[in-house]
Amino acid sequence: KKLISVVLGSYNRLDFLKLTIDSIRQEVKDLSHEIIVVDDCSTDRSAEVLAKYSDKIKYVKMPVNSGVLMAFIRGIEEASGDILTFLDGDDIWFPNKLEEVEKAFLEDDSRILVTHDYECIDGSGNPRPYTADRTHFNTKHITEQAKNPDEMNKLLRHSLLSLKGVWLGSAFSLRADCLDLTEFKELMMSLPDPGLSHQDQPIAAFVVLKNQDKKVYFINKILFKYRVFGFNSSGVSNDVKSALRTVNRSKSTLLRTSHLVGQHPQLVEENKRQKLLMQNILYLEKLYKKEYLSAFQDFCKLSADFWTWREKAKEFQRFVGVAALGPEKFLELKSKKYK
Repeated sequence: KKLISVVLGSYNRLDFLKLTIDSIRQEVKDLSHEIIVVDDCSTDRSAEVLAKYSDKIKYVKMPVNSGVLMAFIRGIEEASGDILTFLDGDDIWFPNKLEEVEKAFLEDDSRILVTHDYECIDGSGNPRPYTADRTHFNTKHITEQAKNPDEMNKLLRHSLLSLKGVWLGSAFSLRADCLDLTEFKELMMSLPDPGLSHQDQPIAAFVVLKNQDKKVYFINKILFKYRVFGFNSSGVSNDVKSALRTVNRSKSTLLRTSHLVGQHPQLVEENKRQKLLMQNILYLEKLYKKEYLSAFQDFCKLSADFWTWREKAKEFQRFVGVAALGPEKFLELKSKKYK
């Protein structure tokens, strides 16, 4: 049996924290397991909610708001389990989540990263209509194509390093002894804007690249509820300021994953995709800054070299909408369905 550390990161999630923590506690019955909650200097009353769990969790408060990457690094520093699991402060785990994850690690000692599928809910906890995205298409392809765990590992490693779409976030777990946290933290801090970066993609890329002889595994089951409400989703913006903030966060994350993958020139396709993803982000930045000519040039190149037909149609609508209405009006209309 493996000891599990649950690292939960939260910033101003007062309305959801109790549900999130209770979803962990219903399964963490083994007192040797631990729950570490990192409060990224919330300005709401999150600390009051967390104080009620003082005998059940290890509470860590960041001295200043430092961003999700640094908050999770701090949580990992406090962890002592064999397996590290991660959870955002507004998501909900299924009752059998940890059981399934632990089983997957116990089945094969060479597995270093395990992840799984999810479903979407809104701010009230109601199911959101399922809309397949690139991640779902990719994981479906992997589970259909992989005839055995070795083939799955190969497809998953490629997808993780080229960012083709494997769900991480509140889904992925790591074998703790495969993460050199000191080296990882130093690297992340040496690159610009660590406070803007997401945590999951850089951590996954670092672990996969540092453990070339180890395996990645996907549990083809829905084991957590991903809450999408208001504008909490990184892909939803209601004005230019928030859209550019999302762009900058994606740039910071990609800077880290591309740096990691770039240290391995033999990963030709993975490096190519990292560069195209950065060009995609820069295209959006130009579009929202009304640099239409340069954005159109990127649009043409990405249409030829990168986007699927579905994405071409989506980006055509975006480009025409922004050019015709202006970025503010376009984003206002687009975001209404998330309210």
